[in-house]
Formats: sequence, C-alpha cells, structure tokens
Amino acid sequence: MLKKINNKDKFRYFDFTIDNYRKAIEYINFYSKIYTYDDALEIQKGVILRHDVDISLENAVSLAEIECKLKIKTTYCLLLHSQFYNLLDRTNIENVKKIIKYGHNIGLHFDVHALNIRDVDMLQEWLLKEKRILESYFDIAINIFSFHNNNTFTFSCREWKYSGMINAYSDVFWNGFNYLSDSNGIWKDESLLDFVKRNINQKMHILLHPVWWSKEVISPKERVEIVAKRKTDTCLSEYYRLLRFFNKNVIDG
Repeated sequence: MLKKINNKDKFRYFDFTIDNYRKAIEYINFYSKIYTYDDALEIQKGVILRHDVDISLENAVSLAEIECKLKIKTTYCLLLHSQFYNLLDRTNIENVKKIIKYGHNIGLHFDVHALNIRDVDMLQEWLLKEKRILESYFDIAINIFSFHNNNTFTFSCREWKYSGMINAYSDVFWNGFNYLSDSNGIWKDESLLDFVKRNINQKMHILLHPVWWSKEVISPKERVEIVAKRKTDTCLSEYYRLLRFFNKNVIDG
C-alpha cells in the first residue's frame, strides 16, 4: 500500500527552519564565499544572497543577526508599498537600523503594480523617488533594487542599471548565475543546502524571503498568520497605550 504524501512532506516544511538556514549559510561560508551585488561583474564563483522583505521585517532582523555572527554581508531589499508592514513607523525604522548595524546592504524592493507603471520612463522616475526616500530616512546609499511580483513588463527590463541602481533581474544574473528562490515558501526543485552543494563551484544568485523562515516546522500559511497576528497585537497594544496616555476609557458595547 502506497504511503500518502501530505503537504508537510511534499513541500518540505522542515527545510524552512532558522536552524536549517544557519546550517546552509555555514556551509556556504566554509566552502564558498558570499559576495554583494557590487562584485557581480567580477566574481568567478560564489554566492550573491538577497532577501526581499515583502512581509516581515522582524524575521529579516533575525536572519540578519545570524549572518552578522557568521561575518557575512547580504542585501535586504525593503518595500515601501507593503500591506504587511509600514516601513516608516518607529519600530520598523529601528528594525532597519539594526540590519544596517549588522553590516548588511539595503536595497529597494520595488512594486510596479502599486504605481501602475508600464514604461521605462515612468519606471526610472519612480525608482529614483523611492531610492531617495530610503536614502533620506536611513542615511545610506541605495545601489540595488529588485522587482516585487514580476510581470511581463518587469521581465522585459533587463538592463544592468536603472536610475543608478543595479537591477537584480538584469541579463547579467539571468544569463550568468544559477538561480534559486524560496517564493511562496516552497522549493521548486531542491532545498537551499542541496542547491548550494550542487553548484559549489559555480556562480549562484539566491533570493530568500525572511517570512518563510521560522523556529518551528510549520506551513507557509501558518508563517503568514503569525506575522498577521503580530501586527494585530501591535495595533491593539498601541491603541490601549494611547488611551492610557490620554487618560481615556475603552468605548465598547
């Protein structure tokens, strides 16, 4: 009798733990090297590792701390139009400052859908605006961006740079690097560690999303639910704090 494969096994929930992330990064650190986007045109083998922070800045800080302890530098691309976090609230400004303090690069995660961008001129205009926002708030230079939720238009944008920033989806990366992503919290073919082992003497471009990495072995849906509950709890806590501060009563019923 064939054993039924459940989603936990089929989609390898167990791969996406903080401990397994640490093990994969330690393996890369020992057998290869992690580079930044500035090195992309020169490297012969090694890894460029990027985190697109589309849902959870708290998770991003956790991964950034692990990488810092291993003395490696990666890139965290931040989204100005996320429906899951407000990049410019007090807490998240501090979270970003922690990532910078840990020694990592900050990039722009850019959403063409939020602005209905359909041509390169408009793309360049808004890339520059959002680049300046990040630079002014965090007092850093932004020299790399990645698209959020690619579509036909973004996939056609293959130039090395737009608005003075390296394009993470340029032909340099499509044609010259082996690519792995954890999109939707699952692997398309193989895990992070298996991918790295197979390509250890090649050039690798790895995209990870911090929300998919957790302490427990849980489903992608549960990981997002944790972030959503955290946001709800934070909003309620702030509401009650303001009531106490202004000596107001909770109005209910």
